[in-house]
Amino acid sequence: MAIKETLKKINKEFGVGWITGAADDDPSGIATYSIAGAAGYQAFLWLSWLTLPLMYFIQEICARIALVNNKGLTGVIKEKLHPTFLFLVAGAMFFAVTFNIAADLSGMAATLQFFLPFIPAWLLSILISLIIILIILLFSYQKFSGILKTITLIMLSYVAVAFIIKINWPSVIYSAVWPKIKFDHNFFSVVTAIIGTTISPYLFFWQADEEVEEIDEQKRQRQEIPIRSEIKNARTDTFLGMFFSNLLMFFIILTTGVILSGHGQNQIQSLNQLVLVLKPLAGNFSYLLFTLGIFASGLVAIPVLAGANAYIVSEIFNLPASLNKKVFEAIPFYALIVVSILFANLINLFNISPIKLLFDTALLYGLIAPFLILVLLKIANDKKIMAEYKNNWLSNSIAGLTVILMFITIFLTL
Repeated sequence: MAIKETLKKINKEFGVGWITGAADDDPSGIATYSIAGAAGYQAFLWLSWLTLPLMYFIQEICARIALVNNKGLTGVIKEKLHPTFLFLVAGAMFFAVTFNIAADLSGMAATLQFFLPFIPAWLLSILISLIIILIILLFSYQKFSGILKTITLIMLSYVAVAFIIKINWPSVIYSAVWPKIKFDHNFFSVVTAIIGTTISPYLFFWQADEEVEEIDEQKRQRQEIPIRSEIKNARTDTFLGMFFSNLLMFFIILTTGVILSGHGQNQIQSLNQLVLVLKPLAGNFSYLLFTLGIFASGLVAIPVLAGANAYIVSEIFNLPASLNKKVFEAIPFYALIVVSILFANLINLFNISPIKLLFDTALLYGLIAPFLILVLLKIANDKKIMAEYKNNWLSNSIAGLTVILMFITIFLTL
């Protein structure tokens, strides 16, 4: 009974923005931040405070577009912009999201092999996929979203580690405030990956569609709230989610860097190395805690990823799309979720290194995101679409800065 009440309280206090922020720290994000930490954490800590406002303003724009139009991003793009935009965005997103699901499944399977080394990784990936699919199909979103929000708290293990190990905090604070930029390919490839995995395009679509679902749920319960209040609530919730996400980024980079450098390691070749990071906290149980952490992040992220794909395709073809609907009420939508997850397993048959796959996913998002943000800016500044809720100068300035920074890091990475 106490657990049930706790889940209800968490579900009420934290909304779409919280899950969006938590989903951002998926296995791909954890691997990317860990690679940054091992490569020299002092050089990347400052990104955690830089990406917070960038991430928040982009997600706030997505939420506002959805709340004003009562449509997901794909629906707005389809209705208001040229079809070329729609199919370019949809094609790029389907590929990137499926690749991301494959990477997350690969990471989850690799951690499970710590305990089941006799089972091939590809088979574990399929088994994990089937479990996730069953959860999505058997439980309503309202129920499992509360569970997901609770699971995300496991990720605070990385914060706890930082206060157990010996850290030179004055040096850390200096590194976080004063950027150490290196003008070389490796440095900017990591920066591009960090920005890409933090400002992830699939979260744009997910949050927009989930904001619409919350409005629809309120209407069903006859609890309509004025748009202005909805936008205010979404801003608060989104900031909390993005703060949580960037807080974890900071501590994953920090703890990974301090511990691995102490073991003379500056490159990550396998997930086994990441287990060292949790040993000060969990000792002999570090493998179990790390596996739980990866599974927690994967269980939060994969339904979000597959849901984003399903929303995009469903809105293109005007199919009923809602996680609040039962399976028989939105069969094509749920079928798309299943197909996205199962199709991702085909990528894992190529036996690519989980660490490489997870990092490359972040890099891919870093290449796609700035183009998509330009589309968002076009929509958010159109008075016909947004009326009095169109972008103000601050939103445009931050979003514009995000695009410029991403293009610069892409140029310096190539």
